[in-house]
Amino acid sequence: MKFQQVQELWEINPNQFLGLFSPPGQKEHQLFAAICGAAVRGKTDLVRISSQELEKESGLKSDELSAMLVQLEKKGVARRIKESR
Repeated sequence: MKFQQVQELWEINPNQFLGLFSPPGQKEHQLFAAICGAAVRGKTDLVRISSQELEKESGLKSDELSAMLVQLEKKGVARRIKESR
């Protein structure tokens, strides 16, 4: 039996990120650093990145990261583009 892993692709605007968390904590800073790193590497303000890449780069656990991404999506800072298998 094979398990299929779902990969979420997100579009995130780092310019609006930290203003949503007052005050931002350690987890928020870890995620922000990963998003900014992706923005610098991609030379773009709007980051497209998978949740797996964010998990790896930020060091956050999957459930913590998911909760933060959903919160960002509700605030209009992030958008789930697709889920691939």
